[in-house]
Formats: sequence, structure tokens, C-alpha cells
Amino acid sequence: LRYAASVGVTSLQDMNPSYDDIGVYAELANSNELTARIYAAPLELGWYDQAKLGVHRSFGSSWLRIGAVKGYADGSLGSTTAYFFQPYTDAPQTRGLLSDEMQPIDDMRVRLMAADYAGLQLCMHAIGDAGISATLDLYDDVIRANGGRDRRLRIEHAQHIAPKDFDRFAAMNVIASVQPYHAIDDGRWAERRIGPERIKTTYAFRTLIDKGVRLALGTDWTVTNNSMDLLAE
Repeated sequence: LRYAASVGVTSLQDMNPSYDDIGVYAELANSNELTARIYAAPLELGWYDQAKLGVHRSFGSSWLRIGAVKGYADGSLGSTTAYFFQPYTDAPQTRGLLSDEMQPIDDMRVRLMAADYAGLQLCMHAIGDAGISATLDLYDDVIRANGGRDRRLRIEHAQHIAPKDFDRFAAMNVIASVQPYHAIDDGRWAERRIGPERIKTTYAFRTLIDKGVRLALGTDWTVTNNSMDLLAE
């Protein structure tokens, strides 16, 4: 918090914090010592912890809010665990994999539907084109099951989007929560990993904007990935 204040950051979104961390935020807020506005989104596996109390999206004060849940559809590009339709160019033995949370995917669907029904905001990490597409499928199921409203569904990262899915982001009003720094960092070696065609729809911020998709620009601080560093070298 001191570092954030030193560089003028006044609002933070903490994805997948522990309940202990949220408790510390609450303690600081109660003592008027919280120096940045916090929106906390714990893991979606514990969605009922918020729902049973009647917590919903953006619940709380101007300083500390809860009411969102964070899930994981796949892994990362650097570790070849981001889930793609086609194999990795430099690791043709794999195309990544869905996360443990997504297996079986029917269980994830049930949890997301229930969390959404309770009014919680859904934020899903998805990086590979197949992981993103699977998440959009789940969001479509949620909308069909629970009806239309202002949900502010999010896909965290949305790095490598299949061409067919840009219009789906727009049609379902899904927010692309992107990290521009990734385009500078792993963007240095991403084409070696996924090839010249898939790179055309990687970090496609302009295409998303042109399609009318809302972007949320974040940092993903302080995530690091050793395999990214190795590839960059």
C-alpha cells in the first residue's frame, strides 16, 4: 500500500486473496488507514461464503468492496499450460490444458450459475484461445439460465483470442480485463511459442475496442514466470 501510494495508485483489485488478507483490508479500513480503494475477489470455489450472507457485486464501502469471485480456466503461455485449439509451435506435444477447477466442466458450470444467481460478479482467468472460448461458453450458459442483467462478466487476461470469439465478447458484454505490460514483456517471445497466425489475434486491444468491448487495464502485479524469463533470454 505504501508503494502504491508512492506512485499515485489509488485503486486496486485483489484477485484470489485469502480471507485473512481481506480481513487485514477491513481492519485498515475500520481504522481509517487504508490508503487505496480495494475490490477483492476470492476464489470461485468458495462462492457460497459470500452468497449466504447476501453479498453481491460491489458490496461494501467506497474503500473496501467484495462481491466478486475469481476462477481459472487454464494456465499460462510461459509454462505451456494456456489451453489452445492447436498445439504450441515450439512444443507440438501439447496444446495446454484446462485447470483443475474446470474438470469436470459441468461442476464449474454449476458453481458459476449459482454464484451468478446470487448476484456475484464472475471473473475468469483465461489465456489460450480454447480456454477463452470455453469460458465464453460457460458465460453463455449462465446468461441463458439466469436471464439478462448488468453482470459485468470478466475474462482476466484474454490474451490469445480466436477470431470467432471477438463478436462473442461484444454480444455478451464480457469485459476483457487485460494487462498491456504483457504485450511488452512476454510479447517479446510469444510468436515463437504460438506462431505467426495466432499472434495476429494476441493482445488484440484495438480489435476489442473496435468491436465495442470494454477493456479493463491492469498490471497483474506481482506475477512472475520463470519460463518467460528463460524464453526471453
